Amino acid sequence: GECEAMMALRKAGNVRFLRCDSCEKTHMLPRNGTPHPFDFNCPICNFQIIEMTNPKTRKQHKLCPYCFNNPPARDIEDAANGL
Repeated sequence: GECEAMMALRKAGNVRFLRCDSCEKTHMLPRNGTPHPFDFNCPICNFQIIEMTNPKTRKQHKLCPYCFNNPPARDIEDAANGL
């Protein structure tokens, strides 16, 4: 997590998310796919990357939970527009 503690995979109904019990932050995950830990950190925010496996195609996709919920492009666009 943001505090570098291990996050736990949680589920509430159809919603899956990662939760840090130390800092109490949560990060939503995509609805489809199976998450797996991946030993690499995001080059943008240094958050641990997870690997999502698509159940239909079995393709694997790397995902930063922090950037997934806080897209850096939006922050850049907002800064450029003076927001």
